[in-house]
Amino acid sequence: MLRTKKFTTKNRGSQLTTPFQSFFTKIGILDFNQLTLFLGFTMFWIFACGNFVEATEVEKEWDVGPTWAVHQTGRPVLYTQNEYQYVLYYDHERYLRLAQRKLGSDEWKEHRFPVQTRWATGGHARLALAVDANGYVHAAPYRRDLTEAPPTPPGTIYYRSQQPHDLKTLERMPMVDRNEPNPGYPTFIEGPEDGLYFEYRIGGSGRGSQRWNVYDLEKEEWEALPILLDGEGERSAYGGPRLGPDGRWHCFWVWRETPDAETTHTAAYMRSENLLDWETAGGEELDLPITADNEKVVVDPVEPRAGLLNSIKGLGWDSRERPILSYHKYDEEGNSQIYNVRFDDRHWHIVQATKWDFRWNFSGRGALNEQISTQGPRPDSEEKLHQRVWSGEHGHQRLVIDELTLEPVSAEQKIEPKQQKEIIPLWQRRRSEPESKFDERPMEVHWRKDKGEAEEPNVEYWLRWETGPRNRDRPVEKPWPDPTTLRVYKVRK
Repeated sequence: MLRTKKFTTKNRGSQLTTPFQSFFTKIGILDFNQLTLFLGFTMFWIFACGNFVEATEVEKEWDVGPTWAVHQTGRPVLYTQNEYQYVLYYDHERYLRLAQRKLGSDEWKEHRFPVQTRWATGGHARLALAVDANGYVHAAPYRRDLTEAPPTPPGTIYYRSQQPHDLKTLERMPMVDRNEPNPGYPTFIEGPEDGLYFEYRIGGSGRGSQRWNVYDLEKEEWEALPILLDGEGERSAYGGPRLGPDGRWHCFWVWRETPDAETTHTAAYMRSENLLDWETAGGEELDLPITADNEKVVVDPVEPRAGLLNSIKGLGWDSRERPILSYHKYDEEGNSQIYNVRFDDRHWHIVQATKWDFRWNFSGRGALNEQISTQGPRPDSEEKLHQRVWSGEHGHQRLVIDELTLEPVSAEQKIEPKQQKEIIPLWQRRRSEPESKFDERPMEVHWRKDKGEAEEPNVEYWLRWETGPRNRDRPVEKPWPDPTTLRVYKVRK
């Protein structure tokens, strides 16, 4: 039988006495201090080698092309489906481009649309891209502040290929009819059974209605669904249906009275099995469209100028697949806080999730430089939920939440720069220093994950690009930075 002895150390003139003494003696370690140095050096190399291994997760990278770098215009979209990969973006001259690569090839094919943007920022220059189950390519930009576009039709800027995966056959066409108005915030959403939907707003900020179209794969046509949220020309709804893990569509939104962000108010919710028949969280049937005076859907009647903002909200779930709504508003002392809400016992249970000691005052039009963000809670182990929140004051926090009560149990601080809204993995950190030599204004590195899904197991694709800071839809004075490179990374998880 193999006999083992306990590892013991005796401090006799700092002399080391262990069963492994002969080994350490051979490599020149004679006392405890030397052993400490040896182990510390060993751990350093283990850490260094670990970082080296993690860095090799980036298997390959591809330069797509030069992109506009003066300000943060519409975010590029990366979409991988089956054997093809697509990137929709604004190029170095702010023209809309679509690049296509066949997986396994390094060659990009490109199509430049006769559509050019000006100074719209972020979501106000949103780009939407989809490839349906038959391989037809769909593309639509937000038609706000576009300086050049085909003269007809005057409404939707929507393109669809006439052959599967064939960029040469992309044609502009009406989506539903030739008289359709210009949509705002275009978004393609995939649903069950190869379903494809188009979410958009009709009307301007503070005076619009939220609508959806559904694509018929057999007829190759779009059909308008009933209007969901109608601002009646006096306000706008921000938010829309998203498919939950329970197979139902959950619609969480807020209202805004004017283009001024501080007039956001009233968190609301409804759900549906099919996007046609809607009901409250308690199962009461609803008639469409929903307007701001419908009290049945109200979750929290937050007043204007009380901290609610259309862009700071999240939809999460507990272990029973019940939706949890997250949003920002001011507490009784006037500080900014994140709140979580769930429908329990026939009423909405509202719980404060953070204990911040600051107030972010926001107002005005255009894209805001947000100082707060949140994700919806997600199930964790031992009847707990976890939730990631961020603020410019405190940086990243991982909240642990009691699933039964929604009360916060603990908050783990993440060591991240306070201005950094997303937690960046090591391989991205090593590529997050700007390559641009422009020093008149700070340059920022952006990352965006693949909207599609690679068929190769344990593989992810990411986009990287650089721009100057946000400009809230206003022109940027010269000097301007040179265009930067839009790049795709293949990462092995």
